[in-house]
Amino acid sequence: MRPIENSIKSKFVCGIENHLIGTDDLKFLSLQGIDKRTGSPMTGFGMQTGFLYSEPEHQFVKHCIKTIYEGGQRAFIKDGNEDLIVIDGALIWALKDFGFVFKDETQCLEPNIIIYNSSVYATRKTKNNGTYLIHWFDQSWKENNNITFLLKKIIKKYFYFFFRK
Repeated sequence: MRPIENSIKSKFVCGIENHLIGTDDLKFLSLQGIDKRTGSPMTGFGMQTGFLYSEPEHQFVKHCIKTIYEGGQRAFIKDGNEDLIVIDGALIWALKDFGFVFKDETQCLEPNIIIYNSSVYATRKTKNNGTYLIHWFDQSWKENNNITFLLKKIIKKYFYFFFRK
């Protein structure tokens, strides 16, 4: 792994989270984010929200507040209850307004935005020698009383070094 500071070369920086790697679905992803088979938005390709960097009041952050929160796609409804929104998908769709195309490669967008390919801020499937950090996305926020899930959670908590190499 390399020092994260070396990757921050713009005023807004993040990476792509690509869960389509290793699946047949990847070949059906259009540059506009549409599944070529169905004509519907493709899921499994979003912004890597395990790490984001932004300078204060960046134009993209303001755009997200306006289009996602004020535009009706809220993470929380006004009464305080959670809404059913997957933020990594909503953020990547908001990036389209800045010229983002749905391709797993580093993209430099205006104003001062860098979106790195999925190996820079990686997952287990996408890490390589160019990786700066790994988002393990253990989904610890989910509640699950299934004995297998609880056992897995305990093992990962106390014996994480077996899994994170």
